[in-house]
Amino acid sequence: MSLMIFLFMCAENVLSLHIPNFCPHCGSDRIISKVPQGDERMRAVCKDCHTIHYENPKVVVACVVRDTELRYILGKRSIEPRIQTWGFPQGFMELNETTRDCAARETIEEIGIVIDPSKLSLLAIYNLPKQVQIVYEAKIDSQSAEKHAQSTKECSEINLFHIDNLPPENEIAFPTVIWALHHAHHRRDISHVQQRTKLYDGKTWKVITDDDIIENA
Repeated sequence: MSLMIFLFMCAENVLSLHIPNFCPHCGSDRIISKVPQGDERMRAVCKDCHTIHYENPKVVVACVVRDTELRYILGKRSIEPRIQTWGFPQGFMELNETTRDCAARETIEEIGIVIDPSKLSLLAIYNLPKQVQIVYEAKIDSQSAEKHAQSTKECSEINLFHIDNLPPENEIAFPTVIWALHHAHHRRDISHVQQRTKLYDGKTWKVITDDDIIENA
């Protein structure tokens, strides 16, 4: 058994399974947790209509925007979660939307920058508890960055940061922001996509990187 599979199994015993109050299919309140026949994971199952209620990860798409002076455009969040912390544009995918289109939409909504989805390069994929985050990178010229980056209803303040002058870690919205910014700065091959998986080993959260180094999360 691989280490990753082992950690997933441990996580299942620790992370609580969401049990709905009522079955969306038949309205019954008799929902139990069990491993359905032919399955290997605990699921929420209706005792009356036998509908299995699957929990699947949400898809979050983000965009790291860098200008020609190697500055990264970050916005100070004016909405929860992590209000008043710095991050790059990111959000949940909408129906009938590609990941590239989502990245472009979130970028204009949060920092006012219009980018061409076809010119985005894939930067990172992060497998997180209950979500998968796909991070793209966009490059724009410095003049456009200074002219068009602006505060929005989702970000109260916009600023450009060099990698060695980022806000303190406790003012960064999420660990994935730090991961992606440093990967964007240090990767030499645009085809190198960083992959990280955050898992629970029964005692602490760990992060497995694409080169199999395990770190404390």
